[in-house]
Amino acid sequence: MIGCILRRKIGQLTLLLSLAMLMTASAWAQECAADSEIDVATYNSLIQTAGNNLQLAKSGDQASLQQASAPVLSNAFDGVRASLTTNKDGLQGPMTVKHVYLLDATNLAGEPQFFCGIFNANGMTPNSASMTIQGLTPGKYALVVQAISGTPTLLVSQILQQQGNAWKLAGWFVKQTAIDGHDWQWFWQQGTQYKNQNNPVMAYLYLQQTRDFLSPVSFINTTNIDRVSQAISTIQSPELPTNGPVTFQNYKITDIYPIIFNGKYDLVIKHEVADVSNTAQTFQNNTALLKAWLTAHPEMRDAFKEIEAWAATPQGQRYETLLAVKDIH
Repeated sequence: MIGCILRRKIGQLTLLLSLAMLMTASAWAQECAADSEIDVATYNSLIQTAGNNLQLAKSGDQASLQQASAPVLSNAFDGVRASLTTNKDGLQGPMTVKHVYLLDATNLAGEPQFFCGIFNANGMTPNSASMTIQGLTPGKYALVVQAISGTPTLLVSQILQQQGNAWKLAGWFVKQTAIDGHDWQWFWQQGTQYKNQNNPVMAYLYLQQTRDFLSPVSFINTTNIDRVSQAISTIQSPELPTNGPVTFQNYKITDIYPIIFNGKYDLVIKHEVADVSNTAQTFQNNTALLKAWLTAHPEMRDAFKEIEAWAATPQGQRYETLLAVKDIH
């Protein structure tokens, strides 16, 4: 279902490279139009609607924003409320429109894939994008991406759904585009350098962050995003669970990724355990994992502010331990 993403795993992107991409956008004109391809009246209507929604968000008028939403979002609005509270200060900066995509799913059948812009024999071009949006029902939609200047810099992405002559908010996504003054280009340079220095774990984490900063939403793919994804796919390490769980000392690592949480750059390490009911013992095990990880990767003391060990059972029970790096000895 379309909704609001607050805190999510970085890098879960749907890549839609296929032979269909070898065609030009004209073959997909009934599905997607991007930016200048959209007729002026529709483009202006989308920009105005998204601008009005953003103004409501800036002013903290949650009730009016909910009223301006389609049922798919207004009936599950808690995530949007939390997003508005978390990003209240960042939303106050000046806004520019980065991209507008008009998505026609009127004759939706099967997976809702959209191909926007020009595709050549090599696939996407700098002016093209592909996306798949799960949970769509037949109709017309738009994706409006807005950049908010400030500290932190933000991207606001709105999915709009056409209802009659009006456009209603059907998806709301807010994310930072930099941390501690470092944007995607910095992380790309650092990740590439770590890769060349044969440090695959740091390369993997920094390139994941690169991809996240490049992606306004998780369901879009562009040439830059695809380039980073291809670089990530070539990284191999016995400590990275890229193809399933791996063993690090006595721990079964199931996932590892960077996140931005409460304005800090953190690392999450998930591992599988049989039981978490003894919370004191689980805390000790999580703490031991964090100590062992930093001993094996001391460079991460400078890279991250906090590290979280996430112990989870196959049945879904979990226990999380979040510690400041400076307190892990």
